[in-house]
Amino acid sequence: MAFNTSLKSLGSDYKHTYNTIKVGYYYPLSRRVSFSLSGGVANISGYDKIRFGDRLYLSTDHVRGFEKMGPVDLERGDLLGGTFRHNVNTEVDFLLVLADSMGIRGALFASNVFLGKTPLDDGYTPISGDVNRNSIGTGIKWSSPLGPMRFDFIKVMQYS
Repeated sequence: MAFNTSLKSLGSDYKHTYNTIKVGYYYPLSRRVSFSLSGGVANISGYDKIRFGDRLYLSTDHVRGFEKMGPVDLERGDLLGGTFRHNVNTEVDFLLVLADSMGIRGALFASNVFLGKTPLDDGYTPISGDVNRNSIGTGIKWSSPLGPMRFDFIKVMQYS
């Protein structure tokens, strides 16, 4: 578990607070099967307008299977970011019977992420609104001589 907070105000004209909590849990069910659960919450709040570079965005670190994520300016297609994000990832990891000696494992996973509260309320720019993404999938993990490699096959369940 990790908790982080940062203030951007000391010696600056720009003031905001950034808070994050990250939690992860790994539980071996047997020698061949393990379960993991991870997630996090992030929030940014400011006394002034929050700049684009300081807003929260989504990436494949948060949910698998999506290329471009976040509230979007509908006129230009630009990502706008948000001020609140949460994500949850679950995974079951298991040894493949025929590939045990080669260090190949299988995985089943599900991911969910939410990004919202876009701080753009000028009344002129149409935005796509809050973002909620869900995906499930299966994967193959290999402890190769070059380092760990992973190949995932993903099904997008919700795109809103």
